[in-house]
Amino acid sequence: MNYLEECPFIKNMSTIRFKNVDDPRVKKIFLKVLSHYKPLQDKKIDLVQRRLKKTTMRAQPVLSTFLGGKHNRRYKIEMNNSVQLPNHIKLEELDDEVLYGWLAHEMGHLMDYLRHGFFGMLKYGLLYLASSNYRMGAERRADLFAIEYGMSDQILATKEYILEKSNLSDKYKARIRKYYMSADEVLMMVEGEEKEELRMDDVNIFDPR
Repeated sequence: MNYLEECPFIKNMSTIRFKNVDDPRVKKIFLKVLSHYKPLQDKKIDLVQRRLKKTTMRAQPVLSTFLGGKHNRRYKIEMNNSVQLPNHIKLEELDDEVLYGWLAHEMGHLMDYLRHGFFGMLKYGLLYLASSNYRMGAERRADLFAIEYGMSDQILATKEYILEKSNLSDKYKARIRKYYMSADEVLMMVEGEEKEELRMDDVNIFDPR
């Protein structure tokens, strides 16, 4: 079955590629998340499943494609074959809401990338690695995009799984608590905090272009 043919919101089906993703449920959830993010629906995005050493999932620009025009740019979301540390849980075995929230967060990063060119993305990457505060801002923005685009329940489900239900290490959980929005902060946003309070780094996250 060609799942892309079931997604009329995608203008050009060649923009989305699945690499080593065999589980049809993962593909369906990925496309459901994409259906929320209208600014991403005409972008070239790869969902790649492979072994990752230090992370479970990550979103990245393909920097070499940023040297041409904006229509050539490509992004990728890489998923580990399992939720790492210490007991390996296959991503395919996660509840729908948890996987949905995880992908919603990663696509939130793609939304953040839309406003950067080649050198902007280089600066972004360097600051993300070098500055704890910058990394915190980047991770919170990704959550905020998911919340703004209607996926707060899934973000909350993912946080609950990671922090309360999973066997992930205390070190991993401490990193999540440090850099990402807490469940209480998510609920505050959902319950009507003013959008002006969601501005970070002097950038309005609701206008990524």
